[in-house]
Amino acid sequence: MLHSHQAAQLPAARIAADEYHRVEFALQAPIPVYQFKLWRTEHNDMFLLVKDDSSLLPRLKEGHIVPMTYLSNGTNGGGQIRETRIDRIIDERAGRFQGHHRVELAVLPAELATVRQ
Repeated sequence: MLHSHQAAQLPAARIAADEYHRVEFALQAPIPVYQFKLWRTEHNDMFLLVKDDSSLLPRLKEGHIVPMTYLSNGTNGGGQIRETRIDRIIDERAGRFQGHHRVELAVLPAELATVRQ
């Protein structure tokens, strides 16, 4: 079994760029469930935006592995559940996302689905 620090060294799995538009997760299942729009960088890396004053922000930690449900626009429930590593949390101090933190995500390959921190 791999540990979370080993999972952090492995490449992320790819999710099709236009396939999923939202992500939801719970840090202490089953509630509360947080839902965010998925954004992509010019290199097709996924991220979500969390407001600076959100009570969720201090609970998110780089390197944590969280099961997240990826949803398409047409999904009414369901979706694809994937283990996802929080790669980086960046304070956006200026520009388009000012007032938010950008939380960069990396979907883990299926063989790491049981790895959690």
